[in-house]
Amino acid sequence: MGNHLQVLAGRFTTTQSGLTAVEPLEKQGSASLLAIASADGLILLPEDRHLFAPGGLVDFFPW
Repeated sequence: MGNHLQVLAGRFTTTQSGLTAVEPLEKQGSASLLAIASADGLILLPEDRHLFAPGGLVDFFPW
């Protein structure tokens, strides 16, 4: 994995404790219209990080 910004289709979900969170969709890809159509927005993962713990903060751009 190189150092570049990753953009993932994501959707809202609710954690067991009742908090709103986002999670990446299983199917990703620039040609996957189904992923984009079922997404709530885009998750941006910075280029200087490669590991993200569950519950960690990420940038999310909803639509």
